[in-house]
Amino acid sequence: MSLFVASDVARRVREQHIDQGIGVLWLAIEGEREPFKRELEDLLSDLPVLVLVVRSRGFDEPNALLADLVSILNDSRSHCESRLASFQASDSLHIVLLAKKQLGIAQASSPVMLPSWFPILSDRTVHAVVKDETWRLDAAVNDARTGISDLNSAVYDLEAALLRRLRVRVVTHPSSGDSLWALLDRPPASNMKECVEAFLQAHRAVANSRAFRPSLGAGDSLVAQLWRLIQSRGTEQFGKAGAALASSLGVTDDMVAGWAVHFMGLLFRPSSRLPASKVFGSDVVLATAFACQMSTAAAHADQYPGYPVPLLTSFGQMLLTTLSEATVLVDSLD
Repeated sequence: MSLFVASDVARRVREQHIDQGIGVLWLAIEGEREPFKRELEDLLSDLPVLVLVVRSRGFDEPNALLADLVSILNDSRSHCESRLASFQASDSLHIVLLAKKQLGIAQASSPVMLPSWFPILSDRTVHAVVKDETWRLDAAVNDARTGISDLNSAVYDLEAALLRRLRVRVVTHPSSGDSLWALLDRPPASNMKECVEAFLQAHRAVANSRAFRPSLGAGDSLVAQLWRLIQSRGTEQFGKAGAALASSLGVTDDMVAGWAVHFMGLLFRPSSRLPASKVFGSDVVLATAFACQMSTAAAHADQYPGYPVPLLTSFGQMLLTTLSEATVLVDSLD
């Protein structure tokens, strides 16, 4: 299934106003392209827009780029004539090319002469701009493809696993939570054992895990406190927070020997090598903080610009994977 929907492309075409000439939008699409083509042309039926499926070779040499464009127009002559019959007076044209892979060559504006039979701008030299929009098509942060509801649920499940483990640890090892307790900001109770119970009470009060949004201001949940550590003290503190969390959970290097550094940890990797338990704790803190931040941003999506669909999708999936794997691991601890 493609990451994109036809409305993404229709919106981009309408945004790119062209007074004269041709604008060519290239898009790499996974899955069936013909249904996508039909839907997109329906959405843009009021504009001189051609949507064509790239099936033959070509579009791999910069100097032959526009010759390849004319070739695909010739191959699609009957469709071009019927689609553009009512736009013959237009001085501009949009062409959307649906391909299987991204356009791997430089993109620039160049002159091109359209065939004499072409309904618009025929026998005229016009400028055409070819742009690969595969990594440019954007969506709002709260777009369904970001998976915010799944992230909310994953954060909720991870908190449940962390609290179950901490509840046991503060009884069997009373001082185990001291290092984490020392980092908490305005905790809801006077010691770690009472804090865990307060966090559990707040956790149980959540009616819908898919709508779970920890309150950074209230700090009444464990994940909100972990989020605070990043927000208030900066990412340079995540290593200390990760170590404290791992210690409180009783996580040893052997227990998480198979844990690979996740992408967030890679971006904030310190200069010195961390032990496995600290890597795990740090990944949990970062993934939790980033997921909470994404959920908050989605709730205020009107205040932010759109971001590339592949970025939103892959980032959301990466966070979901980290949170889910961490939940499974915490639940498996003896």
